[in-house]
Amino acid sequence: MSVRIGDSIRRRRGHRTRPAAKRGFPWARWLVYFAITAAIAFGAGYAVSAYVLFPAPEQPTDGIPVPALTGRSLRDAEHHLQQAGLALGDVEEIPHPSVPAGIIVAQSPVAGQQLRPGASVGVGVSAGPVRVAVPDVTGFRAARAAALAARLGFTVEEIQEESLFPAGQVIRVEPEPGTSLQLPATIVLVISAGPPQPEEEELLGVPVDTLEIPPSADTLQHGTREPPG
Repeated sequence: MSVRIGDSIRRRRGHRTRPAAKRGFPWARWLVYFAITAAIAFGAGYAVSAYVLFPAPEQPTDGIPVPALTGRSLRDAEHHLQQAGLALGDVEEIPHPSVPAGIIVAQSPVAGQQLRPGASVGVGVSAGPVRVAVPDVTGFRAARAAALAARLGFTVEEIQEESLFPAGQVIRVEPEPGTSLQLPATIVLVISAGPPQPEEEELLGVPVDTLEIPPSADTLQHGTREPPG
């Protein structure tokens, strides 16, 4: 019987062959497979909905190009559309800080897009700069009134004035509440500084120059004596 030297040495030293470690479930690999499958399913669903269930409307290749209407008046735009074989659609007013009222600032569809004859084109017309009514904040505390006016777009200035109202309360707004102003605009909040403080003479009761000196005791007993002649 042949005995290998290596086996004999390992047996003498007590070395034993370790069993192979058990492998766990390959979670990482399955997660990658799941992510790829989900992405493919999402892409397929999107393609079906975009091209089969809800296809985009066909763009005519021999239609009428939409003319550029931005910068024109409403009447001028309607005239150009009629000449092109199109119609004026919805008109929406849009506040604009610099474009005068009545001038077109937007259109839909955009210029150059082709439409079938008789189709309508919607436009957005400038309503001019934004106008806001001055709020009535009389009686409000100064901080609250200023915050409300600033939220509406106004620049706020504050001045104080003596009054019988509590200090810190708004007693007047300039210009008057309800006035329509074009933004940007400034309003003035007149705030009570409290009642007027009395002066020193008023604290004494009567002015100093009107005080009368009372007669002395000798005068009261003997009357007024005239100087000898």
